[in-house]
Amino acid sequence: MGVSPIALFSVAASALQAQQRSLDVVANNVANIMTPGFKAARADLTDLRPGDQPETGGLAGGTWVAGTTRDFRRGTLIWTGNPLDLAIDGPGFLRVRLPDGRWGYTRDGTLRRDADGNLVTAKGFLVDTDAQLEPGDRNVSISPDGSVWVETEDGQRVQRGTLLLYRFPNPEGLEAIGDNLFAETPASGPAQAGTPGAELGRFVVGAYENSNVDLAQEFARMLFAQRSYSLSIRVLQVLDNMQRQANDLTT
Repeated sequence: MGVSPIALFSVAASALQAQQRSLDVVANNVANIMTPGFKAARADLTDLRPGDQPETGGLAGGTWVAGTTRDFRRGTLIWTGNPLDLAIDGPGFLRVRLPDGRWGYTRDGTLRRDADGNLVTAKGFLVDTDAQLEPGDRNVSISPDGSVWVETEDGQRVQRGTLLLYRFPNPEGLEAIGDNLFAETPASGPAQAGTPGAELGRFVVGAYENSNVDLAQEFARMLFAQRSYSLSIRVLQVLDNMQRQANDLTT
């Protein structure tokens, strides 16, 4: 039994959509190559066969993006000397409060102190900590074990609290929610809190973690996706010409 033209069109169209998604993921990786703590993603492609029934928009065969996988390997460290720049040497995440009240998790440790004296991320999200900074506190610094230290108005060095880290049983299951943040999901498992140490990682003070995007690898993926995209377009053009010729023969 032959394959219908509609099925062939479906296969070629699915490949176009899949490679477009791959290109979108590559473009986002490259755009964030200098974003502190950014984790590169990869589009995972899968082959579809007639009879498969995933959420594919009605496609009955061809190629589909099964999902995206994040690479959570640590990026290179950029040294700044800023006492509020923190790189995490280990699997841990900082936890921040989102505007809607939910928790978000990030590897971006470029912190600052806001107008109210709170520790916030570069995007302005409130960092989860029990440290209570007072108006007169100055020279805020954070130790590798997460201890938050300040110099008081009378010149004394005191500890105000501790900055915790969080880890997940399966970080690949985290949901990327924008602004370099991730959200907990059933696939990631629940967040596990603790003080910085061997299991969660320690803070590297005066440095931040750069993006772990590998530019050479991204260009290789881009070239592969572009070539596959071009081949799929050629297949569609050939199918279109064949269909047109068949229609001409029947008229």
